[in-house]
Amino acid sequence: YNPDRFEGELKWVPLSRATYWQFPFTSFKVGDNVEACPCGSCQAIADSGTSLIAGPTDQIDKINEKIGADYEGLVDCDSLSTLPDVDITINGEKYSLAADDYILKVNQMGETYCMSGFQSLEISGLWILGDVFMRKYYTVFHFGNGSTTGEDYAKVGFAKAKHA
Repeated sequence: YNPDRFEGELKWVPLSRATYWQFPFTSFKVGDNVEACPCGSCQAIADSGTSLIAGPTDQIDKINEKIGADYEGLVDCDSLSTLPDVDITINGEKYSLAADDYILKVNQMGETYCMSGFQSLEISGLWILGDVFMRKYYTVFHFGNGSTTGEDYAKVGFAKAKHA
């Protein structure tokens, strides 16, 4: 990995399953309210092949409602400065996303549309932290011994990304 691409130190997260870079997280807050992972023990996958943050429909619907997204996931572009931060707690560390991180601006036929970076996807309750998360947080996949145990265990690391 390239330490010139991130700020501070990588925060390593042990995997719960090495096959999908799966790890536990304990909280998903929108503003001051826990809108997802109410039990405090959820599972996520870091995936550079997924554009958005995906999760169970009922929880994504709550998040999209909280940020003012309509049924198509569109958000009023004029409201971005008033939208709450989203905080995801992973291994005791808080990873914050501002509206500029989780709202995608799309230009189409001379019009600018703002779309929610959260989409519903049912995969046995798993969450996927895709590009919306990984743009802000440099992500390192350390395969190690390929196991979730032992001296050189598989893990994923996160740090705030630097952009040129």
